Amino acid sequence: MFTNFQSAERSPLVAAVAAGALICFLAGVATVVVRSVGDDEGPELSGGTGKIAYVSSRDGNYEIYSVNADGSGSTRLTRNDVIDSTPAWSPDGSKLAFESNRDGNTEIYSMNADGGDQRRLTDNGGEDLFPDWSPDGARIAFASSRDGNYEIYVMNADGGSPRRLTTVPEADFAPSWSPDGQRLVFQSSRGANPDIYSMDAAGGDVRRLTEDPREDELPVFSPDGQKIAFQSFRDGDFEIYVMNADGSGQTRLTDSSGSDNSATFSPDGARIAFQSNRRAGTRIWVTTIAGDPPSRLTGGGGGDDYLPDWQRPGQTAATTTTAPPAPTTTRRR
Repeated sequence: MFTNFQSAERSPLVAAVAAGALICFLAGVATVVVRSVGDDEGPELSGGTGKIAYVSSRDGNYEIYSVNADGSGSTRLTRNDVIDSTPAWSPDGSKLAFESNRDGNTEIYSMNADGGDQRRLTDNGGEDLFPDWSPDGARIAFASSRDGNYEIYVMNADGGSPRRLTTVPEADFAPSWSPDGQRLVFQSSRGANPDIYSMDAAGGDVRRLTEDPREDELPVFSPDGQKIAFQSFRDGDFEIYVMNADGSGQTRLTDSSGSDNSATFSPDGARIAFQSNRRAGTRIWVTTIAGDPPSRLTGGGGGDDYLPDWQRPGQTAATTTTAPPAPTTTRRR
């Protein structure tokens, strides 16, 4: 597992490989149009719906939490002395997939939306990272080093029938499904530097969407499939960018003195949540697709907050009665 979240803000892909673990991570020149400038906090952005899952160290260890889109109701979902990370909502909002090294190796797990019924979905000698549910809820795409190199895989939602989609010498990470389930967008170093690519759901028709001498990472589709948000270091620090699904129209949304990482769209596609250390500590912030000054969603108390994932269109928080699991005795490696 990735044990230094702060260094991830500089180069998630390099840090993931170098640390033996995880986290964040048109051809042509991007059109740089800065929408949000500076570190000042904007007014609260009203109208957000759904929940946002994220990772936090506020209780002394990296655990998964959820929070309402207005910043209320923060709830701890996992309790371990290891690292639980990269939460991803199922299409109906009843479950979260995530990664954990609680059994000595980084694997993909699932749990109910309230933290109950935590189940291990993968079990192999490599590392399984960055889960993302297909829109129909039947499959989970993820990155894995099980065959000696980080590649994109897909498996059934219960962990069955894993299948490798990419086969290149370089590392492929962070798959994200298109809303129609026909394509996956992902980051790859096959061009010698992390850039954004897309492919069809069977692993064919690979297309390069960005080509920049600095890192472009962690892509995610908008709810309507027309846009892709990603993080880029092309202007000297990590900022949030958006582009059309074909790679055109690359636009910078944020411009802070810190690092802005790990974008996720709101259900209506009008807002983007992301992590930022622009102020004291790393917190979850929200801006609009127009790049309005962002407002801080999480804060107060110690620790840092990372890797938000916003529920998708049509998702609703599940109501269950299963209690969160008790802390394990597994030690962080």
